[in-house]
Amino acid sequence: MIPPPLPENPIDTEHLRILSIFYYIMAGLSGMALLFIIGHGFLMTMVFGFATNIETPSSEESQSLDLLEFAPILGLMGVFYIVIGLLTLAVGVMNFKTARFLRQRRGKTFTMVTAGINCLNFPFGTILGVFTFVVLSRPSVSESYRS
Repeated sequence: MIPPPLPENPIDTEHLRILSIFYYIMAGLSGMALLFIIGHGFLMTMVFGFATNIETPSSEESQSLDLLEFAPILGLMGVFYIVIGLLTLAVGVMNFKTARFLRQRRGKTFTMVTAGINCLNFPFGTILGVFTFVVLSRPSVSESYRS
């Protein structure tokens, strides 16, 4: 016969609640970073757009800069902004899902993976990731995830 699950430790409940709040905050920060990336990309597009309209003095006559001179740079910048934006969006979604999983006491492996990825985001993500590892490694918390 299987014994009934033990009541959850109030300290563990509070720590998981606080972790969940901080994961929501990290998801919001990822959203703000995504807005910054979009704004920066727009600004750089405008700068290079204006740079193509500048008249450059020449020894013979005035010439305008050709957009084709900037095409490789614009292409690399576009790829960079898309890749970094998608990574930022993915981390934000992972943080949001982790916050929900912490409240529901499920997805422990997903939470650990997200904590490991957050450890790369120095200093706040590192602190959050380490504290997540500490809290989730407690036997009482592991038991609450099983039940």
